[in-house]
Amino acid sequence: MYVLSTAHNNRGFIVKYNVAGLKKFGVTSGAKDALAQAGKDKEANQLTAKDKAILKNVKVGPVFATGHGQSLARNPKTGQLWFVGARAIHSNVQQVSTKTLKPIKRINFTLKSTVPMGENLTFDKKGNAYFYTYSSGGWAPKGTVKIYKGKIKAKSVKFHLIM
Repeated sequence: MYVLSTAHNNRGFIVKYNVAGLKKFGVTSGAKDALAQAGKDKEANQLTAKDKAILKNVKVGPVFATGHGQSLARNPKTGQLWFVGARAIHSNVQQVSTKTLKPIKRINFTLKSTVPMGENLTFDKKGNAYFYTYSSGGWAPKGTVKIYKGKIKAKSVKFHLIM
């Protein structure tokens, strides 16, 4: 499980949890709490053998410009991690290394002169990417949800509105 944690200044980091490894220690839904507790014990010089074993199943990546944290998504077809770095008319998506947990590729793109990239990103099993936006008016009533489907390729991003 990968979690992108973002601060108020759009800087943050990714934490990779080995869920199967954590379950062996009885950590099922509180991996973040287990990491926090182990960190507190470490500060108090009381890191137990169990804390060390739990920490082997948690990797914290470096701090970087994260954009919006809700957008981190794994493409199940390719195994790649992506997030939305900029969600405006001139947008970008960034690929994250699953080993170093930091961005390794950035693709800049413009969807349409009136369509900003949404702040959420997800993929289906076939590798199709999805995001949504809210209509600001025009042919669709204001506040209407618009869903976009597309592909993130090696050097390009293409999305189209699903009708």
